[in-house]
Amino acid sequence: MKARRLPERIGSYEEAVGFLYGRLPLYYRDKGQTRRRKANLDRMHALLEVLRNPQHRFAIVHIAGTNGKGTVAHMLAAMLQRSGMRTGLFTSPHYRDYAERIRLDGVPVPKEEVLRFVQKYRHQSLFKEANFFEWTLALGLDYFARAGVDVAVIETGLGGRLDSTNVVVPRLSIITNIGLDHVQVLGNTLKAIAREKAGIIKPHVPVVIGERNAEVDAVFEAVAQSQQAPIYYAQDIVDIRHIPTAEEHFDLWEFDRPVWMQHLQFYTSARGPFVEANLVTAIASFLVLKERYLLPNLDIARALKGMAHLSALTGYVGRWQVLCHQPHIIVDSSHNVHSLPRVFDFLQSRCRGRVHCIVGFVADKDWQALVHVLPSSAVYYFVRPAVIRGLEAETLYNYAHSIGLRGGAYGDFDRALTAALSSVGEGDCIFVTGSVFLAADALKRIACP
Repeated sequence: MKARRLPERIGSYEEAVGFLYGRLPLYYRDKGQTRRRKANLDRMHALLEVLRNPQHRFAIVHIAGTNGKGTVAHMLAAMLQRSGMRTGLFTSPHYRDYAERIRLDGVPVPKEEVLRFVQKYRHQSLFKEANFFEWTLALGLDYFARAGVDVAVIETGLGGRLDSTNVVVPRLSIITNIGLDHVQVLGNTLKAIAREKAGIIKPHVPVVIGERNAEVDAVFEAVAQSQQAPIYYAQDIVDIRHIPTAEEHFDLWEFDRPVWMQHLQFYTSARGPFVEANLVTAIASFLVLKERYLLPNLDIARALKGMAHLSALTGYVGRWQVLCHQPHIIVDSSHNVHSLPRVFDFLQSRCRGRVHCIVGFVADKDWQALVHVLPSSAVYYFVRPAVIRGLEAETLYNYAHSIGLRGGAYGDFDRALTAALSSVGEGDCIFVTGSVFLAADALKRIACP
């Protein structure tokens, strides 16, 4: 890999973040570049050696999965925070600002910490070769160690086995579920993807599997057995029920299992088609942590109160988030064939009128398969997400139009939103989906009273 030219001076947070963006792999920065897999994690291990292995100075929960891993990470972090633990949270991507990726008790890493880290290490030989995600993970782990966190919840970026985060040795591993996504990198069958995700299972470290799947359970069980790692299925530990209420902003839940928790009820601010599965995974993981590591301070009743304040505690945004009520505008960052059909089913069961969908994909996804799961009953406003990898709106429109979807192509998100707002009628919904980057556009641009 050819060394990149370093800027002469970095004197501000904005310049530091610009420097980090310059470390993005070519397939993120240049169209037409092929995504290549790293051969091993040697460079990430070497970077952490330079930092004196900060990942060994606090407890870690490591989370992988096709869908829900970000939500489960935020839920578990909220529960740990409400239990009184100083909690780090490492997630990706960000929606509004780079610092969102690294949080301490919900607060993004201070800008001066980002600047300090870049200034200190950008001339170090190993860091000169590091990519964006490696820099960010090194920064996050170093910050958590110096800040004295008790526990950090670490979400994988892509896959598991060769993901940069897989240098950590956690107290608990979590795999939320398996679906067909990133098939160019992880494999084109559920079993192949499961083997990659199962790469986060470590010797003797318990693993929680979020959802049972007859096609891949044997993969997880075989890897867990080879690593002598206790394996738990979240659905075998926790069973919850939704309780209808007149509450507008929160949902109420109670337990059927475990029996000793049947007296407990709790509110959640998170909603959407996957919230129940994600809650079950997060709560089961919390209980495994409590049981396996005999942490008496982890009080489940106290921890569950965090579920009602997910955004305030952890900065949780972009997943089935209602931005406005008049008109009804919802944003969701679902972006694969495993999640989009259920998202639209959930939406159409709750929208009294027509769905006006602002949608865009990145070009290195199997976007044609995604178009085929879009319902024909909606009206579409096709846009290009504001990233280099964004699929051109006209390309998306032409293909969607050829299979009978109604709508038009728009130059950017703002034009699409203006068009949708001018067409929305009584009881209609505006729904933004298809890409995390498009959800980020919505969060930055839509501000309703």
